[in-house]
Amino acid sequence: LLNLFYNHIRRSHSYKSGQCSIELVDETCYYAQLAQLNLILNEIFDLLLNYKCLYTDIYPSNALKKCPLKRSYPMYYEIILKPMDLTMIRNKLDNGEYFSYDFFEQDLLLLFKNAIVC
Repeated sequence: LLNLFYNHIRRSHSYKSGQCSIELVDETCYYAQLAQLNLILNEIFDLLLNYKCLYTDIYPSNALKKCPLKRSYPMYYEIILKPMDLTMIRNKLDNGEYFSYDFFEQDLLLLFKNAIVC
């Protein structure tokens, strides 16, 4: 599903810019690639963050925004060895820490895995 989002948004960026996707991801321009990747990852993140359940005012992302406090929920940190929340992912996006889609996907999958476990 995440790959579908990634490919769809990447294609929409190429149509908006009037360039083909091969030109957008030019291997000779590393920083342009990172900037393009960052735009795409931010769009995917915003889609996840703003997703609203049909027929209700429930935003599932609210439950994933912040890990529980260690002092209040110590058992969570005994079960979840690598905590991940949407705030951590947002900070990594803002700091340009994702150098490929795969790292972003790994963090999202870890976030979902942790949510399923708890």
